[in-house]
Amino acid sequence: AEAEEEAEAEEEAEVEEEAETEDEAVEEETSDYVKGTVTETGWESEWLGIRYTCPEGMIMATEEELNESMGLGQEVLSEDFTEAQLKYAELATVYEMMSSDELGTTNVIVSVEKLPMELTEEQYLEIAEQQLSAMSSVTYNTVNNGEVVSIGGADFAKLECAAEYEGFSMHQDYYVTMKDKRAVAIIVSYTEEAAADAIVSGFAAY
Repeated sequence: AEAEEEAEAEEEAEVEEEAETEDEAVEEETSDYVKGTVTETGWESEWLGIRYTCPEGMIMATEEELNESMGLGQEVLSEDFTEAQLKYAELATVYEMMSSDELGTTNVIVSVEKLPMELTEEQYLEIAEQQLSAMSSVTYNTVNNGEVVSIGGADFAKLECAAEYEGFSMHQDYYVTMKDKRAVAIIVSYTEEAAADAIVSGFAAY
């Protein structure tokens, strides 16, 4: 009986060790993420291989405003680059950049989300579609889902929705691609098609 118990204990220890090794491997795979850089006129991400030039009439959110949206304080800005990047890498969702017109009716957000499991772009958009349709304050209707679009040289799956809120109508386009087990989403909200085209055209290869 003692021998059996010892064998079981050894087996459990091995399983735990394997699980720890797997966790470390996952951590290593996802630790390559480095947040991009925001300027007054645009944004660029070497990690993603994409840069963005702000179209005329649009304003870039500052690093301070982005950190506020993520619940981070001013201390992140005062820390050195490596320390700040470690904090960003730990977050479930990082807002890479936000840009909007003066009225806020046209805007774009680039976010990077750390996923609890491996998903394809299509699966991610299916979940997003379900979450949007479940919202009670805003009525979302899917216009198109599954189209693949090239943005800045990378392929993104696209979900296009029409949204209505208290008599106000607008469109929201979700572009998603996967990198290093993270979901990169470009979300464009607009009322005029031309404004959305100008935003998407603002993205280019790094």
